[in-house]
Amino acid sequence: MTATYDPIIFGKRLKKLRKAHHMTQQELADYLLVSVDSVSGYENGRITLAHEYITKLCCRFNVSADYFYFGVENTAKQETEGVCSELNQLLSTKSEQEKEYVFNIIKMVFEMKTV
Repeated sequence: MTATYDPIIFGKRLKKLRKAHHMTQQELADYLLVSVDSVSGYENGRITLAHEYITKLCCRFNVSADYFYFGVENTAKQETEGVCSELNQLLSTKSEQEKEYVFNIIKMVFEMKTV
């Protein structure tokens, strides 16, 4: 996927998401711990967002960073559903005991502390 970063388009996508979630600029500013002027600057393409803000926005609006940069509208939920579907397909021929074993391995991985 090749594209160049366009702060104007990025801002339009941010504004579209904010409005779709019935948020005011003040509410978004409060969420990001920035000023309303900063949110306005993001939406108008005058200010570039730092990575940590983009991550927060992705979590808040349930989209991937690809949405902001490339317009790809796969939500995190859709991506998760795809992984779950694939896992279900892989497990469909396994016994209940085997499924339990796989589940416990996955659970252990998620509970591991990262260094």
